[in-house]
Amino acid sequence: MIHTADIQDRDGAPLVLAEIIRRFPWLRHVFADGGYAGDKLKDTLRRFGKWTIAIIKRSDTAKGFEVLPRRWVVERTLAWLNRNRRLAKDFEQTIASAAAWLFITSIQLFRRDFHAFVRQNNMPGLLTSFGGAPSDDLVAGIASTRPTFIRQLELVEANDEERLRAVSDYLRASADKADWADRGVIFPGSLDTWDDDLVRRHGMIRGDIADLHSHRSAPVQGRLVYRQCAQHQAPLEGRVVPGHFVHGSFNDLADRRRVGWHADYDSLLGDAPE
Repeated sequence: MIHTADIQDRDGAPLVLAEIIRRFPWLRHVFADGGYAGDKLKDTLRRFGKWTIAIIKRSDTAKGFEVLPRRWVVERTLAWLNRNRRLAKDFEQTIASAAAWLFITSIQLFRRDFHAFVRQNNMPGLLTSFGGAPSDDLVAGIASTRPTFIRQLELVEANDEERLRAVSDYLRASADKADWADRGVIFPGSLDTWDDDLVRRHGMIRGDIADLHSHRSAPVQGRLVYRQCAQHQAPLEGRVVPGHFVHGSFNDLADRRRVGWHADYDSLLGDAPE
């Protein structure tokens, strides 16, 4: 749904919802950002049936960038669309023309994902990292800001070398994921499965360490869990990944607090933004 720019988002919502319910009558839950808060949208939803709405707002205590649940899907899609020259700015003079370019761009995105899906099922071999290692200054600078995955390593008293390597591999793995998906080398949905597999592997390693080294302190056990996870190797879509990728992916999961090295990492990290 595309409407003129002089219509405020909240006022344009009924137009969007009317089109949604026509095309997808089975939907029952709507996510919206803070611009749609208030009774107007709720009243509109009541007219369409038994729909519920969740307003996704930024935390009042958050500092810096924060990924908001569900909203990142919209922002990611808009970023993909805006990479096309005709959509980088609002060049079009008519709504019909703007809608046509959105359809053309969406077709391009579909082709990219489809080609990646085909490769996922038909291309064994090696996944190659297209980027180089980050500079020492960049790695040291990020480590000094103590992101969540570094604070996780601090809890288990990891040494400076391990922390710097964690930052480097985290950056390289994050760049690889975005680059591979953008080039159509992998199917983006595979990354969710990859993360879930690593979380399960972490749980198995953590259980083994707890059974075999229960007499050791929590930081020592945490370092053993971390080092075993760092040495783990697994294929992505049946293809071998670069040496830094698994380690960097584990640190990404630690940054999102899906895994942790210290047994009590969640309570020790507290409620600080992830």
